[in-house]
Amino acid sequence: MDHSKLIIITAPHAYCTPGSKVRMCDTFAEDAALEIYACLLERGHSVELLLSDTIRSVSDLNRIESRTTTYRQRLSGLLKSHTGVLLDIHSFPRGEFDITFSSGEIHKSGDVVVLDIAPGTAYSEELTSRLSEVIHTTLLEGSQVNDVVTQSRQKGWTSTLIEFVESFPRAKLKRVAAVVAEWAIDV
Repeated sequence: MDHSKLIIITAPHAYCTPGSKVRMCDTFAEDAALEIYACLLERGHSVELLLSDTIRSVSDLNRIESRTTTYRQRLSGLLKSHTGVLLDIHSFPRGEFDITFSSGEIHKSGDVVVLDIAPGTAYSEELTSRLSEVIHTTLLEGSQVNDVVTQSRQKGWTSTLIEFVESFPRAKLKRVAAVVAEWAIDV
C-alpha cells in the first residue's frame, strides 16, 4: 500500500440550503464523501476532504469559471504539491442517467454511476467492475465541463467522478465506500 500518495475527495455540489424545495445541490454527495473519507482514515491513508461551501447557483465549483474561488484554489494547491488520486463525488435524482433508445427501450442506470471523461480509462473500468460486485453500477462517458476531474488529470492525477443516486440504500453505503476506498488505495 502506497501511503505517500494523497487521496483527495471533492464534493463541489454538496452544500444545500436547508428547507429548499428546489434541487440546488447534490443531496447525497456529502454523506457519500464523508463515508469514503472515514474508510480511508480507518486504513491510515493520507486523505483530504473538500466539501463545497456555497450553493451551486451562486458558484458551480465543478466548472472552469470557479477556479478562482477559495475552494478551487485550495484544490489547486493540493494538486500542485502532491500526487495521487482524486475522487469527485456527486449525487443524482433517480432516472437522470437512464438512456432511452429509439425503440422505446429504457436502460436504467445503476445506483452508482462512474463518469469517465473521454477517453475512457482502465482504472475507471476497474472501479466500475469492483463496485458492480456489491451494487448496480453504470460506467458512462462524462463531460469535459466536469472541471475538477479535468484539472486534476491535467496535473497527472488519477481522477474519476462518482455519482450516487440520491435515494441510495443507506444499508449499503459503508460497503460501497469501502470498495471505493480500497480501489483508490490500490490504483
